[in-house]
Amino acid sequence: MKHLPLALCFILTAFESAAQSNFKAQRVYNDIFVVNSSEHQLTGEGSQIVKEISLPPNTVSWYYSFYASRDLADVQDVQAAIDLFSEVSKLLDKTGITAKTIKTLGAKPNSTYCDVYFLPSENERYNFLAGKIPNIVELYSRKNGVASEAVNISSANFLRGIQYLGFKNKNQLYPLKVNLQVVAVVEVQSTKNGWTKEQRNQLYNMIVSSIKNKNQSNYSNAQIDSLAACFINKLTSQYSYEQFNSLADFERNNAMKTLANDCKSEVLK
Repeated sequence: MKHLPLALCFILTAFESAAQSNFKAQRVYNDIFVVNSSEHQLTGEGSQIVKEISLPPNTVSWYYSFYASRDLADVQDVQAAIDLFSEVSKLLDKTGITAKTIKTLGAKPNSTYCDVYFLPSENERYNFLAGKIPNIVELYSRKNGVASEAVNISSANFLRGIQYLGFKNKNQLYPLKVNLQVVAVVEVQSTKNGWTKEQRNQLYNMIVSSIKNKNQSNYSNAQIDSLAACFINKLTSQYSYEQFNSLADFERNNAMKTLANDCKSEVLK
């Protein structure tokens, strides 16, 4: 263990974080807003508006559903009865979302005409609001008020930053009340005190290799395995990944020397 602190310092400095994937649902948006008719657009926002969807980091997929009606109470009833976040959470499994999701999620059929356009860029957002014909992503858009299922966005081009949904009221006389719900499926890391399983395994293997290279046959393989396991257990129990990497170099070296000596005392009795 004489050379372990120096070797481990190098390992941790060069170490790249790895993760054991699992997933969670995260609510992004759930609100009611008004899309005016062309008759009423001078009294507020126009008959075409855009909602900016700010996606959380590590989004691997996201869903939106909407329901529109002239009657606010009707929209509020749907919002209270159907929670997209709860439905996505129920359908999550270890690989993300089950294949049946899109068929089973969604609001009740919508009799009021409202088009939803997936706008793939800031430029298309501008075109839409300016009344120009935008380039849209048809797969993720819904026209003629169809809101019978949630829309799943999984293209890698649209899984980060801000995304844009354009809403158009096709009724010239009546403003629409719209409930939009957006839920992201986010990849999270399984960790022990901030150290992932892959990080612990890689550190263990690197430490074993380092001890063997410096060992000159003084320790048996069983002792080397025990020393490495002891060191990793102590390190990851006493320091989170973030805490350890925030230490100054001298603090880190002192900590590693202490852990190494403790393990030598315990293992090599």
